[in-house]
Amino acid sequence: MLVGQEFGPFKIEKQLGSGAMGAVYLARYLKNNHRVAIKIMSNSINSNTSSSLVARFEREAEILKHLHHPNIVKLFGIGKFKGIRYYAMEVVEGETLESVLARKGPFSWDETIELGKQICGALQHAHDNGVVHRDIKLSNLMVTRQGILKLTDFGIAKDLEGTLLTAANCAIGTAAYMSPEQCRGETNVSGKSDLYSLGVVLFELLTGRRPFRGDNAVELFLHHVQTKPERPSRINMEIPKFLDTLVLHLLEKKPEDRPASASVVGQILEEIRIKILAQTSVGEDLAKNISDDTGLTKPSERRKARKLLARTLKKEKGTPWFQSCFFVGMMMLGVIFVFSWIMYATFVQIPSPKSLIASAQKMIIAKSRDEAREGPIADYLKYYPDLDDEPSKKIKALADEIDIEQCEKLLRQYLKITAKNFKFCVQEEVE
Repeated sequence: MLVGQEFGPFKIEKQLGSGAMGAVYLARYLKNNHRVAIKIMSNSINSNTSSSLVARFEREAEILKHLHHPNIVKLFGIGKFKGIRYYAMEVVEGETLESVLARKGPFSWDETIELGKQICGALQHAHDNGVVHRDIKLSNLMVTRQGILKLTDFGIAKDLEGTLLTAANCAIGTAAYMSPEQCRGETNVSGKSDLYSLGVVLFELLTGRRPFRGDNAVELFLHHVQTKPERPSRINMEIPKFLDTLVLHLLEKKPEDRPASASVVGQILEEIRIKILAQTSVGEDLAKNISDDTGLTKPSERRKARKLLARTLKKEKGTPWFQSCFFVGMMMLGVIFVFSWIMYATFVQIPSPKSLIASAQKMIIAKSRDEAREGPIADYLKYYPDLDDEPSKKIKALADEIDIEQCEKLLRQYLKITAKNFKFCVQEEVE
């Protein structure tokens, strides 16, 4: 054990972790008492200078040396002591997202968006410097007590110039998070592979579980290559629709069908956050709790919240609700509606539930799902909204399914059109 001993210019204080490559220690730099994390290669590997693990160890240090980003663990130096290789990194005072998830359960949508933006920043910096991480997973993502995320472990990273430390057609990575191209052992893996793994990470943060499960790596490989992932919102219904769709966009099987880059994903996440906060229900909730030390990050959002607060207070101080113009007007509209419905039901023949279901089924068989939704399904929901038998449940479920398909088509079309210079401002009709 090295704990308590001097190792080169460092004094080892305690062991932080260990693995096949070696161990990581908390140490103090003797010249200035600065604390660092030292990764020391194990003696068994270090003695074999031709080992691929030695090359991997040195490669990780070389990659970290060229990466300087607040969301990537910082490298301080590389060296040898008594023939043993090591490198010193910054100490991350925090825990991995894997341990946080195990302790507290799924993250909220806003927590997930904040973490996702930081991951995107780290990935874009790595990709800009020609590095594909290839092992994005919760255990390689650490978060400090201040909420700052750090991407670690570039041990199997690959530069885009073609430097590989593994044999061709060999699957590299952690099976649960690997992209389809990694599972197939392709050699031309790009930054789009990291985006797929990011999709798995976001899925897991939001739901508490991964999109695919298997008893072994081969089963997981087949799922990544062939199986369509489940919508995260079917596991956690509180996930906003736009965020739900983005996760599925990241999990596309073909790299070209995923977002253009990590920076584009970061922009989408920020736009989703703004859109959700701009919704009236959320805005009123923020307005009621607003103060000078509010957590809102933008002045424009604070102004919106104050306006909503003023409007809410004005409503509360007005005349009694049963005397308000709004209530009286709604009552009159209600009377008119009831009268109109009676007249309509009296003089206009309403189709039977069975006939509407039959018409819808014919259109579905003829692959006219959109027409079925706008025609007989819409009529069924209009005329028989209170029916709760089995056919009604099937019709309602089918309506929800087609609505989701239409939203996906519109959003995907919009994302593809704006992929080169993305601005996530959805047109009114698409929303």
